[in-house]
Amino acid sequence: MADAYIRVHDPESGSYYKVKIKDQGDGTYALAATGAANSGVDIGDVDVLSIAAGETHIGEVGGKITRISGTFTRPADVNAYIPNDTVSNSTSATTPLALSSVFRVASGSAYLVGLRLETNLKSITPRFRVHFFAVNNPTVAADNVAYKEVYADAANRRGFVDLPAMSTAVDTTNSDMSQAEDFTIRRPMVAAAAATGLWVVLETLDAFTPASGQSFTLVTLWDQN
Repeated sequence: MADAYIRVHDPESGSYYKVKIKDQGDGTYALAATGAANSGVDIGDVDVLSIAAGETHIGEVGGKITRISGTFTRPADVNAYIPNDTVSNSTSATTPLALSSVFRVASGSAYLVGLRLETNLKSITPRFRVHFFAVNNPTVAADNVAYKEVYADAANRRGFVDLPAMSTAVDTTNSDMSQAEDFTIRRPMVAAAAATGLWVVLETLDAFTPASGQSFTLVTLWDQN
């Protein structure tokens, strides 16, 4: 007879294990060698080979939604922005906003599925363009300078998302913030080699007057592959 398989039930865990038995040619069968070391977990006389945690997925049928946010503070001035100005942390050299662990594994991929921008200044209504980069040092303009793009960053640019106009809650007397959001996005993005994060730079699409030291918080939702 040919080799066969038996199904072994573990009453403690409720799991079933498929075990190969080999025809010995003399009317008897023996457990077939697995080619791997015994895990040390036994069910009766059966050696069970365990799979260590890692990138081997058994029975996984979907992704994982992860919330990642970051905050930066703009310079201590009230110089008005005009359309297409960079909004950042410095008037000399912008430091992109870091979003860590966007990707489940290094060099991985994910879908951006939600975006919300909040700021601690009420009653402003600018729209913002959120630019994504795969590195922390793209060539971008400083705060309150026209946003620019250079060809050298082409390999590291991951695209942008335009948000609707910011708004403040109806009780403007007791509110102290403005926000805009879009949770209808499904934008694929890929990490740089050996990286798991992304970096962001804001561009205002409308004129507005900021507050000195105004803070911005970007909240992102990712469907991780």
